[in-house]
Amino acid sequence: MKKLFFIVVMLFYAPHAFSFVCYDLSTGKEIKSNGTVSVPIYINSNIVRGENIFGNVGDYLACQNQQPYFYVDHMELKANGITPGAAISHLDNGVYINGARILSTNTPKTNIFSIADNNIYPLDINMFFVVPNTIGSSLVISPGETLMTLRLYKYSTSNSSHGYEGVQENFTWVFVAANRAALQAGNCDINNNEPINIDFGLVPKSMIKNSSAESISKAVDLNINCHDNSLYNQQIKITLSAQPVTFSDNAIVVSDNANLGIEISHNNTLVKPNGSFMSIIDGGMSNESLNISVIKNPNVSSENLSSGRFNASASLITSLP
Repeated sequence: MKKLFFIVVMLFYAPHAFSFVCYDLSTGKEIKSNGTVSVPIYINSNIVRGENIFGNVGDYLACQNQQPYFYVDHMELKANGITPGAAISHLDNGVYINGARILSTNTPKTNIFSIADNNIYPLDINMFFVVPNTIGSSLVISPGETLMTLRLYKYSTSNSSHGYEGVQENFTWVFVAANRAALQAGNCDINNNEPINIDFGLVPKSMIKNSSAESISKAVDLNINCHDNSLYNQQIKITLSAQPVTFSDNAIVVSDNANLGIEISHNNTLVKPNGSFMSIIDGGMSNESLNISVIKNPNVSSENLSSGRFNASASLITSLP
């Protein structure tokens, strides 16, 4: 007689294991809880007076409940869970969560979302700071500089009759600048805050030289309005916020041609990328003129320059000296 032996193997597991996961959306990698994660974000220099949203957490991070059969996951901003970096700590700042405006100086515990399915949900948290109306010092942010730290807390509640208790987890996310940015602080507008477009049209290669002194150029007028008629003989600084080309510290990078650059001068003096020049405000107003020149890499001859459209961009930032 043959005997049959059945071996029954039962695997018991805790349903909360690996049940809640957050992801870095730029890499798709999982983010571990109970630790600190640095998140680089790009800062736009197009800052206006008043409130400015400088980043949405949901563009970078998202989370998922991987065991919705057992429980619902809840993510909260902790009480006093916002710490601004030194770059913006002197400004009013905070976040928006589900339409609620929360200042870093008075942060209540706030629910961000509750997840009862296994979809991936971005964290819809808008981070902001407020630029005052009075002219002040420019705000310069360097790459790697901390902008804001958020401390969050995740907990779970049992889903219906399954009776499982979820793991409690903590998340600390530090948002740092991915680029250099000079931000305006104050109420001075240049050309009504409208874009300043300089169209060089069709430029013969032979007219593009190594420096602005000999190359093709155009003049641009600047009308500065600080919206305060009581300002007389007030000196202000105007900073050129831009990325330099690799072949010269004096010229702005051109996006479509690595051998071209844009040089800018004020009163016959070069204004380097991230450099500045002065202006005098009288009756709240001032007028200046810039000379914009297209230059080339001195290691490349004019005839060997690539043909085609080229573009460059920069921002002019007003502040006190």
